[in-house]
Amino acid sequence: MNKFATRKSLYGMVTAGALSLLLVGPALAETTSTTVSVEGSPKNFATAPTASNFAGYEIDGQDHTQAADFNAFEVEDYSGTAAGWAVTMVATQFTEYAGSAYVAQGSTIPVGSLTLTDLAVAVDSGTDTPAGANLPLVVSAPSALDNEGGLAVKVLGAAAGSGMGLFDVTSGELNLTDIPAETQAGDYRSDMTITLTSPIA
Repeated sequence: MNKFATRKSLYGMVTAGALSLLLVGPALAETTSTTVSVEGSPKNFATAPTASNFAGYEIDGQDHTQAADFNAFEVEDYSGTAAGWAVTMVATQFTEYAGSAYVAQGSTIPVGSLTLTDLAVAVDSGTDTPAGANLPLVVSAPSALDNEGGLAVKVLGAAAGSGMGLFDVTSGELNLTDIPAETQAGDYRSDMTITLTSPIA
């Protein structure tokens, strides 16, 4: 074998060895990460609840029951906590009211006369809020709003894990029952407080 052939053979062996080393060498890898922050906002009434006035009537020697609309409103829970919530209501006793103030020592309508019925709730159609188990529950027969102890009455509630999103609460009916026949003539007013609060069993 001549020198040229020997060199060529050695070069081939060295090249093959280098390729072999390249093929079995360790791969290079880098790692990275990325994050996203999801922020909530306070629960609130997207549309405030309001009450309509009762129609008046003439004294006729009979007890009277009057009805009025409780207007539609919206509850918004984008807090992201899934803690649930409740809507409560309480009303003061109907008391004689004139001009812009309650009448001192004015006449009253007995407490326990004001109730709320026929509320219904649905997911707002303009959102991607899921329905089903997420839907809040309406209290079908809540206690009198103008109760003796001035206690807040739950009318709508979402347990923990539900009530997340935007919900339309359709109009209900306020009932003022058994206004005594002997009630004195005049205008009577009750102030209602509606609160969005933590879940109530």
